[in-house]
Amino acid sequence: MSKAIQQLIDKRARKCEIGLAMPEASAAIAALHVRSARDAYADLVSDELLEREYDAGAKTALWERVLPNRQNPDTPGFALAAWLDGGLAGFLDCAVSTDTTPAVAEITALYVDPGAWRIGVGSVLIEQLDQGLRAIGVTTCCAWVLECNEPAVRAYESWRFAATGETQMSSLGAEVQMRLA
Repeated sequence: MSKAIQQLIDKRARKCEIGLAMPEASAAIAALHVRSARDAYADLVSDELLEREYDAGAKTALWERVLPNRQNPDTPGFALAAWLDGGLAGFLDCAVSTDTTPAVAEITALYVDPGAWRIGVGSVLIEQLDQGLRAIGVTTCCAWVLECNEPAVRAYESWRFAATGETQMSSLGAEVQMRLA
């Protein structure tokens, strides 16, 4: 991609309105989560597994449970939503473990609407995450990424994350840990 085209794309993403993901956005976040995961993982895992793991009702229930907790100051972590042209373009959920010194943040979900892929929405969410974590004194952030999802691994690498060498198995397959360098 030419530098000029990338600059135009990045400029559009900069128009995103980023804010805390509020509980009333649970249904929209769940719908985006399902749509994005099914598109991203379509060639990586079976249709049966996608249907089971990315059920709209189950994801709505999940975000209805998680988002109110992210508003609780006693529950470390936060969720961000990116709005573009009046619609939800992406979201990021981050948990913060205060059991370690220093505290460590973990991205538990980062999904962008397929119609907004590769325009910089994920980058804007990561920038806001980085600013938010620094504001609360957290300098270490990691994410578990499906190892076979090369576009996601490359995206994290472009955001200054590097593979730690640690792996784990999830319901979708092998995941590699990426840590913000």
